[in-house]
Amino acid sequence: MTEKLEVSGKFILFQFIDSTVSGKLANKISDVLIAANPGAESQTQPRWGKPIALGDEITDITLDDYILIEPLQWSTVEIIKLNGVEQKFWRTDITKILAIGDEELIASL
Repeated sequence: MTEKLEVSGKFILFQFIDSTVSGKLANKISDVLIAANPGAESQTQPRWGKPIALGDEITDITLDDYILIEPLQWSTVEIIKLNGVEQKFWRTDITKILAIGDEELIASL
């Protein structure tokens, strides 16, 4: 049985699609370095994420989309075990989404 996260209202649970590699942000899809410093400079930049659960009031975004989130407009990291695997996720709400994209757009970044 596959476990599923549930969220209500206008909230979105997501995972970032970039991570840090040797002190630089790297796109997990294309392995392209997208910023020189994950510190103070990157805190002023929006970041892309992949929704993993959508609130029941969200109609414009699907789990197949990618979302661009306003800088620092997400929760602290939560770590849960889903289907036996520890996963990190964050929470934001629909009012903090700057853009919605697909995998082709994300791969071109």
